[in-house]
Amino acid sequence: MRIDKHILWALLAALAACKRPSAPTTPQQPPVVAQPLLSTNLIAHWPFDESAGPTAADASPSAHTATPQGPITWATPGRVGHAIALTAGAHLRVASSPTLNAITNAISVAGWIKREVHPASGDQYLLFRRSVAQPTVVHLLQSASGVVCFSIAGNQICDGALTAAAWHHITATWNGSESRLYVDGILRATGAPFVSTLAFDASFPLFLGSNQDGALAYEGQLDEWRVYARALAETDAWTLAHPEFIDCQIAANGAACDDADPCTTGETCQAGSCSAATATASAITCDAAFACGCPGQKRAVLIVGATSPLSAEDVALKTRLEALGYGVWPLQDREARPIHLANKTIAVVSESTLSANLSPALAAVAVPFVVAEPGNFRTLGMTDATFDTHWGATEAASVTITDPQHPLGAGLSGLVVLRDAPGKLVWGQPAPTALHVASLVGQPARSAIFAYHAGAQMVVGLAPARRVGFFAGVGVPANMNANAWALFDAAVTWAVGTAPSALFVTGAQSPAGD
Repeated sequence: MRIDKHILWALLAALAACKRPSAPTTPQQPPVVAQPLLSTNLIAHWPFDESAGPTAADASPSAHTATPQGPITWATPGRVGHAIALTAGAHLRVASSPTLNAITNAISVAGWIKREVHPASGDQYLLFRRSVAQPTVVHLLQSASGVVCFSIAGNQICDGALTAAAWHHITATWNGSESRLYVDGILRATGAPFVSTLAFDASFPLFLGSNQDGALAYEGQLDEWRVYARALAETDAWTLAHPEFIDCQIAANGAACDDADPCTTGETCQAGSCSAATATASAITCDAAFACGCPGQKRAVLIVGATSPLSAEDVALKTRLEALGYGVWPLQDREARPIHLANKTIAVVSESTLSANLSPALAAVAVPFVVAEPGNFRTLGMTDATFDTHWGATEAASVTITDPQHPLGAGLSGLVVLRDAPGKLVWGQPAPTALHVASLVGQPARSAIFAYHAGAQMVVGLAPARRVGFFAGVGVPANMNANAWALFDAAVTWAVGTAPSALFVTGAQSPAGD
């Protein structure tokens, strides 16, 4: 027997706040060659990009060279450029220094790891540092089952098991009172160590890929490892875990240019640098996330219930957005944060998302949304919270266009068939300020297409940008007809207005005529 996911949501809603998220799965991604700098209080940074040689250089100003202990292999490709592969007890040793020893009140360690198989037993250490003056140990390890753990002075926090044979990014932070563990940019665990200061000295070095003196060595690859004398913020952890989203190729000379730092009047962004408009054009190549400054490129970030593989419904929506000229990058719903929406202009929230996973912080972002998951109507403030009263889904194949003059109606009127067979058409009961463009047949209070103009009072808060509630529920997008797709196109077009780009997220009273 199949349980409708919206009924299941209603049953589990009370438990959402205490639900422990499952371990993330990260699909194999093509390597990229640039990594965000994030240089404030950076004490050490080992890119492992040498590809040969007896040492691993520190890219920070501190020059903390990492010296291999035992045979190592330079892996190509790594997650970002090259990487280092450790086997048979090989590890790296970093000599004690005044800069490392000055880490007392806050620390962060971050890096990429990849282990092809999990061992039969035993922990394997990723980073280890201890002190004599104060018997304090800082360590980061991966257990035999793939669980990653971070410890400050014996207070250890852990996440669920990671998948083998895939790159994962780990960030561990401590601010003097709280420790945090991020996996692939997502906060997974917190703790409260019993110490408020660290006291490192010259007695012990720092070890990468092992415990003290090479014990319990890591069997796998390491890439882009960093140590900070501060607690990185959540946005920092996410940025380090998603270099293909943030970075673009920067030319050797000239100012860097991207969405966050556009070129000035009279200049264009060419190959990552601001150049005079009269210069020979060399359009920057967009990466998989379309994060770089590509003139005229309409962008889409696809946040889904699952990215690998995409559901048939999400494939259909992605394909349609691409046909409308958008580049689309899949992103899982539980990862979505306001940082992902910066400088984008539309979010299409797929029915595959779960309201328990979507951050309420997205409700305040001034980016238009087209929302096809009714549980997320409430997350974004578009309806009230009660299932089957304020939002829900009904088996149907048609809707009634209630405002045929509005652009959201796509020129259709009356009874409009959306698909050959009934499917889950989602609906909502928005605030009185909303536009009502389509309703369930015979149920005018249940809006299948409704919208708020920017600045309109929603059920919760003012709409920071246009918001559209759209009917394409579970199983619907994969089998929509021409009428349904015309309405989807109209929703996207109206939501973005004159804006040129899009963000696709899956898993206001308007003036007359608009």
